[in-house]
Amino acid sequence: MEDLTVNTAAADFQAEQGAQQRANLLSGLRGAAGGSGVAGLAQSLANAGTMQARQISVDLGQQQTQNQKLAAQQAGQNQLYERQGAAAVQQAEASRESTLLGMEMGEMAGARAGVQAAYGNQMAGFGAITGMQNARMGMTGQIVGGVAQGLGSAIASDRRLKKNIEYMFDSPSGLPVYNFEYIDVKYGSGVHQGVMSDEIPLEAATTHSDGFDRVNYSLLDVEFKKVN
Repeated sequence: MEDLTVNTAAADFQAEQGAQQRANLLSGLRGAAGGSGVAGLAQSLANAGTMQARQISVDLGQQQTQNQKLAAQQAGQNQLYERQGAAAVQQAEASRESTLLGMEMGEMAGARAGVQAAYGNQMAGFGAITGMQNARMGMTGQIVGGVAQGLGSAIASDRRLKKNIEYMFDSPSGLPVYNFEYIDVKYGSGVHQGVMSDEIPLEAATTHSDGFDRVNYSLLDVEFKKVN
């Protein structure tokens, strides 16, 4: 709107045309009106020219006022466009920041998921280690139980601890099997069946700290049992 101008060409033409008309009129009437009449007519024409000039000035003022009005309107529209543009820029920036924030949140969520998965794997590893330790403890218990069972099968079978000894039969390997009772009931009460420690292979018999023999029946084909 800074390029708006007041159109003075029409006003200039109108002024020139009015002046020419007044000059022609004054020239045509000069002979008929006489000196005093021409002077009065000239004054009238001058007054008419003044009025015309005023009218032209008014027209030019109106154009200038209209130009200022249009310039003000354009300035208001420019400010509105600027505010709209600034708002659009702010909205775009907010959208960009929101997108970046969403991407960061997604990365954080992925990182948390990775950490949780790592924790899960670690806990699974701990569980596997615990299972292995339990299995080892179970194997150790079995071994200890086997040793205890082996010691438990070392039965007091010294002939000197027994009474009422009665031969029953030979085992498949030829070992004599007897029914007997223990002299001391701390070794057992009632009638038992088994071998005598002095009649079996040496590797199956051991001497206890009390001086009496013990027999490991797990090394023999004879079952030690209570029959009555």
